[in-house]
Amino acid sequence: MTVNQARTWIILASFCLTVGLILFAIIAPATSYPLEYPDAFRIIEIVLPVVTGYLGTAAHHLFAGNPADKPLPAAWPWFRYLVKGPIVVLSVILVALVITFGFSHRASSTSGMSPDIFAHFVTAAVSVLTLTTSVVVAQLFRIAEQK
Repeated sequence: MTVNQARTWIILASFCLTVGLILFAIIAPATSYPLEYPDAFRIIEIVLPVVTGYLGTAAHHLFAGNPADKPLPAAWPWFRYLVKGPIVVLSVILVALVITFGFSHRASSTSGMSPDIFAHFVTAAVSVLTLTTSVVVAQLFRIAEQK
């Protein structure tokens, strides 16, 4: 495995873990799985900071020491994952969240997702976008220093 292959694997695995974890925490309590929303969200609070930390570190590493006016090296195939990945993750999670929120409030449901829990999940999903994309945006739209 090359260094770039390892980097790509860590980035993609981190996005997959993030999506999987948040989707589980959103969907499981709305089904017959024996987990309530506050407990499901506690799982996210434990795991999400670690996984998003990896993504933030990857985003920071990508741009460390690379001036704004210098093109990104072609040897960084994982750059596109850091640009597109957070938006895809957020989109998938928000779609699942909106569907599950409505589904958990159907007539046959014994308990629905509260608006507070809904907001917690939105915050968790947006944190993935913010952590990685803020580093990418800061670099891509940074004004080069005038000499």
